[in-house]
Amino acid sequence: MKVQSKSRALVIARVIAMLVFSCDDRTKVHAFEIGPTLGIAHASISERGVTRWANARTRLLLRMAMPELPSNTEKYSQVPTLDLAFTATTIPPGLKQDHTTKARTWGVIRVLKGLLEYTIDDAESFELSPSLLGIIEPERKHHVNALSDDLEFVVEFHREVENV
Repeated sequence: MKVQSKSRALVIARVIAMLVFSCDDRTKVHAFEIGPTLGIAHASISERGVTRWANARTRLLLRMAMPELPSNTEKYSQVPTLDLAFTATTIPPGLKQDHTTKARTWGVIRVLKGLLEYTIDDAESFELSPSLLGIIEPERKHHVNALSDDLEFVVEFHREVENV
């Protein structure tokens, strides 16, 4: 892949970076990264290294793009309740389809074990784990899907409160 000039690069809102991979005749993979400042980096790495590099880069980007829970919210509910959790086999069908929260209602998807895919507006997907919470913004379409058989998660609901 040959990049002609920086002025020809197209920057789209909310795009953090783009990775382009190509293989040459020696099965070396060339990775081109075009960042938000239009800087271009190139590296030749082995095919095995691509997976590790791409996965690490993806995890970093996801942490940067996840919405943040505002400080003026308080938890008022959780599903499932008590000491239970949803599992890969007990996720309600409604959570697997697009749905929204009410106005001024935020959600926190807390994965206790395993991996869960969290998709927002069919545009952004996040791989949630015990170390990465999913933040649900009010009235924004989203859905989830199990990524591992050992999955356990809960969904907390927070409401915006007036500053006193």
